Amino acid sequence: MIKKYAQTQAYFCLSCIILHYPKYPVFRNMGKITFIEPDGDAHVVQSEDGDSLLEIAQANKIHVEHECEGNCACTTCHVQVMEGDNELSEMEDAEANRLGMIPFMNFRSRLACQARIEGDGDLLVKIDPPREGGHH
Repeated sequence: MIKKYAQTQAYFCLSCIILHYPKYPVFRNMGKITFIEPDGDAHVVQSEDGDSLLEIAQANKIHVEHECEGNCACTTCHVQVMEGDNELSEMEDAEANRLGMIPFMNFRSRLACQARIEGDGDLLVKIDPPREGGHH
Protein backbone atom coordinates (compact mmCIF):
# COMPACT_ATOMS: atom_id res chain seq x y z
CA MET A 1 0.00 0.00 0.00
CA ILE A 2 1.37 3.40 -0.94
CA LYS A 3 0.12 6.52 0.79
CA LYS A 4 0.84 10.17 0.26
CA TYR A 5 1.55 12.22 3.35
CA ALA A 6 0.30 15.76 2.84
CA GLN A 7 2.72 17.36 5.29
CA THR A 8 5.84 16.14 3.51
CA GLN A 9 4.42 15.68 0.01
CA ALA A 10 6.34 12.39 -0.05
CA TYR A 11 5.22 8.89 -0.97
CA PHE A 12 5.96 5.93 1.32
CA CYS A 13 5.34 2.23 1.04
CA LEU A 14 3.90 1.53 4.51
CA SER A 15 4.66 -2.19 4.44
CA CYS A 16 8.34 -1.40 3.68
CA ILE A 17 8.57 1.05 6.57
CA ILE A 18 6.90 -1.36 8.99
CA LEU A 19 9.19 -4.18 7.83
CA HIS A 20 12.37 -2.13 8.25
CA TYR A 21 11.33 0.01 11.23
CA PRO A 22 9.00 -2.18 13.34
CA LYS A 23 9.61 -0.13 16.51
CA TYR A 24 8.79 3.17 14.83
CA PRO A 25 5.89 4.34 17.03
CA VAL A 26 3.77 5.88 14.29
CA PHE A 27 3.38 2.48 12.63
CA ARG A 28 2.94 0.26 15.69
CA ASN A 29 -0.28 -0.66 17.39
CA MET A 30 -0.11 1.02 20.77
CA GLY A 31 -2.60 0.67 23.54
CA LYS A 32 -3.46 3.33 26.01
CA ILE A 33 -3.43 3.32 29.77
CA THR A 34 -5.74 5.41 31.87
CA PHE A 35 -4.11 6.05 35.25
CA ILE A 36 -6.55 7.15 37.97
CA GLU A 37 -4.77 9.04 40.75
CA PRO A 38 -5.93 8.79 44.38
CA ASP A 39 -7.60 12.22 44.07
CA GLY A 40 -9.60 11.03 41.05
CA ASP A 41 -7.59 12.80 38.34
CA ALA A 42 -7.26 10.68 35.19
CA HIS A 43 -4.32 10.60 32.78
CA VAL A 44 -4.51 8.79 29.44
CA VAL A 45 -1.11 7.83 28.02
CA GLN A 46 0.29 5.54 25.35
CA SER A 47 1.67 2.19 26.42
CA GLU A 48 4.92 0.75 25.15
CA ASP A 49 5.31 -3.02 24.85
CA GLY A 50 7.80 -4.30 27.43
CA ASP A 51 7.67 -1.26 29.73
CA SER A 52 6.44 -1.59 33.29
CA LEU A 53 3.46 0.41 34.54
CA LEU A 54 5.89 2.29 36.80
CA GLU A 55 8.17 3.22 33.87
CA ILE A 56 5.21 4.44 31.84
CA ALA A 57 3.87 6.47 34.75
CA GLN A 58 7.28 8.06 35.40
CA ALA A 59 7.79 8.87 31.71
CA ASN A 60 4.46 10.73 31.77
CA LYS A 61 5.10 12.51 35.09
CA ILE A 62 2.39 10.53 36.91
CA HIS A 63 3.32 9.95 40.53
CA VAL A 64 3.43 6.35 41.73
CA GLU A 65 5.18 5.65 45.04
CA HIS A 66 8.21 3.37 44.68
CA GLU A 67 10.44 3.34 47.77
CA CYS A 68 12.60 0.47 46.51
CA GLU A 69 13.17 2.13 43.10
CA GLY A 70 11.27 -0.61 41.27
CA ASN A 71 13.16 -3.64 42.58
CA CYS A 72 10.20 -5.62 43.99
CA ALA A 73 11.50 -5.09 47.52
CA CYS A 74 8.45 -3.20 48.87
CA THR A 75 4.79 -2.74 47.99
CA THR A 76 4.58 1.05 47.74
CA CYS A 77 3.91 0.88 43.99
CA HIS A 78 0.76 -1.23 44.54
CA VAL A 79 -1.89 -0.46 41.93
CA GLN A 80 -5.20 -2.00 40.99
CA VAL A 81 -5.70 -3.02 37.36
CA MET A 82 -9.41 -2.42 36.90
CA GLU A 83 -9.49 -3.31 33.18
CA GLY A 84 -7.07 -4.89 30.73
CA ASP A 85 -5.08 -7.20 33.01
CA ASN A 86 -4.72 -9.60 30.07
CA GLU A 87 -2.46 -6.97 28.44
CA LEU A 88 0.12 -7.39 31.23
CA SER A 89 2.84 -9.90 31.96
CA GLU A 90 2.02 -12.86 34.18
CA MET A 91 2.66 -12.31 37.86
CA GLU A 92 6.00 -13.82 38.92
CA ASP A 93 6.51 -15.54 42.28
CA ALA A 94 8.48 -12.61 43.73
CA GLU A 95 5.61 -10.21 43.02
CA ALA A 96 2.97 -12.63 44.33
CA ASN A 97 4.98 -13.20 47.52
CA ARG A 98 5.42 -9.47 48.07
CA LEU A 99 1.72 -8.77 47.45
CA GLY A 100 0.83 -11.52 49.91
CA MET A 101 2.33 -9.38 52.67
CA ILE A 102 -0.26 -6.62 52.40
CA PRO A 103 -3.72 -6.95 53.96
CA PHE A 104 -5.57 -4.99 51.26
CA MET A 105 -4.44 -7.15 48.31
CA ASN A 106 -7.19 -8.29 45.94
CA PHE A 107 -7.43 -10.03 42.57
CA ARG A 108 -6.76 -6.70 40.80
CA SER A 109 -3.54 -6.03 42.74
CA ARG A 110 -0.24 -5.64 40.91
CA LEU A 111 3.08 -3.98 41.64
CA ALA A 112 3.59 -1.25 39.05
CA CYS A 113 7.32 -2.00 38.96
CA GLN A 114 6.69 -5.64 37.95
CA ALA A 115 3.62 -5.50 35.69
CA ARG A 116 4.88 -5.13 32.11
CA ILE A 117 2.91 -4.37 28.96
CA GLU A 118 2.59 -7.42 26.70
CA GLY A 119 -0.18 -6.34 24.39
CA ASP A 120 -1.63 -3.38 22.58
CA GLY A 121 -5.00 -3.20 24.33
CA ASP A 122 -6.21 -0.59 26.76
CA LEU A 123 -5.83 -0.63 30.54
CA LEU A 124 -7.48 1.16 33.43
CA VAL A 125 -5.11 1.42 36.41
CA LYS A 126 -6.03 2.84 39.80
CA ILE A 127 -3.06 4.20 41.77
CA ASP A 128 -3.21 3.55 45.51
CA PRO A 129 -2.80 6.50 47.87
CA PRO A 130 0.51 6.61 49.75
CA ARG A 131 0.40 4.95 53.15
CA GLU A 132 2.14 6.35 56.21
CA GLY A 133 5.52 4.68 56.56
CA GLY A 134 5.04 2.86 53.26
CA HIS A 135 3.99 -0.79 53.13
CA HIS A 136 6.89 -3.17 53.09
